Amino acid sequence: GKSTLAKDLASSLSILHIDSGAMYRAVSLVLLENETDLQDRDAVASTLLDFDFSIKKAGKAERVFIGQNDVTSQIRSQAVNNIVSAVSEIPAVRKVLVDLQRKMASDQAVVMDGRDIGTVVFPNADIKIFLTANLETRVERRYSELLENGTKADRDTVRQNLQMRDKTDSTRETSPLSIAEDAIVIDTTQLTEEDQLKVVLYLLRDKSR
Repeated sequence: GKSTLAKDLASSLSILHIDSGAMYRAVSLVLLENETDLQDRDAVASTLLDFDFSIKKAGKAERVFIGQNDVTSQIRSQAVNNIVSAVSEIPAVRKVLVDLQRKMASDQAVVMDGRDIGTVVFPNADIKIFLTANLETRVERRYSELLENGTKADRDTVRQNLQMRDKTDSTRETSPLSIAEDAIVIDTTQLTEEDQLKVVLYLLRDKSR
């Protein structure tokens, strides 16, 4: 998936990786735990006033924290999966996270992945990669990721969730999922993680000549 490639790329370049999807998942978890009504925009904004998000390296792994709590596993739960697209549609949420993403990248080089990075968050990024794959390949990758994290899942639910997220993210009014005009599109259906990394590193080297 895009997060795995971004993480591997950042590691190869020895720079920071920022998983914007993890940020929206972390917000979703906070809203779930506070039983915040997603329709109440004021309540959502109030809940996020003290949103304290960080990503910390743990060897080659990355751990996601809200305050001092490691929530790496919790943000991948089915409960979070079910609401993250709806949460991503809320303008107040997007403003908080886009501001935070820009702040995190303000004084250093970063690799950031997400569904609106090249179009909204960093429209002037040095290089933009748009990854795609056929649905069944994405289902298998997501299903395997859930199992690795110890989360119970079945392929039909994963497929439905991906289709719902694609539709929601592509049609939302605020920062819809779209391909930036200057993005390089890579179909990863037949590519291993190692192959994907090689392709992007080649593109980076080619661009820097």
